[in-house]
Amino acid sequence: HGGMRQRAMTVAAIACLALQLAACAGHPPNPADPWQGFNRPVFGFNEGVDRHALRPVAMGWKTITNDPVRDSVAKFFYNAAFPSRFVSNVGQADGQQALIEVVRFTVNTTVGIVGFFDPATHWGIARRDEDVGQMFGRWGVPPGPYLVLPLLGPSNPRDAVGGVFDSLLSPFMWISFVTGVPTYGAPGLINVVNARARADERIE
Repeated sequence: HGGMRQRAMTVAAIACLALQLAACAGHPPNPADPWQGFNRPVFGFNEGVDRHALRPVAMGWKTITNDPVRDSVAKFFYNAAFPSRFVSNVGQADGQQALIEVVRFTVNTTVGIVGFFDPATHWGIARRDEDVGQMFGRWGVPPGPYLVLPLLGPSNPRDAVGGVFDSLLSPFMWISFVTGVPTYGAPGLINVVNARARADERIE
């Protein structure tokens, strides 16, 4: 009986190996997406979360707000991300843009009521998106393979690491640390829901 059991296990192992080889033969590795085996299920998971949770909440938010309110909320969170843009510009030795970021932040935090409005742009001080991932790129760090992150979506290893630093530079992180009052990620959730509501037509 022991010999028969061992032979059966061997046959099963060979069958599994044959199935894996057949699967590999049917789906040759894509050089542009070498982590496809990880990315596909994560993409499916993200779609499920969006379909069953994020989009319904975002549609509820869209129902109780209007475009100007959602635009102002987006401007508030963009203004709050000033530390990340400032550090990125300093890290890229772009002193002029770093100064522009300081001026924009000062104007929009005061005249623009903590960033809900953007008078700096109306005054000709244009915004420019920057983050730590872009700083790493300027330093010559390669992006690495295409990567789909759970809940966060498409990225690459360089930008994923940069995103961690962006999060650590967030003032909401500082507020929670200094005051000891946990925010439980509420600001980030509001930002994501608002962004999802604003992008719904493009996503559909």
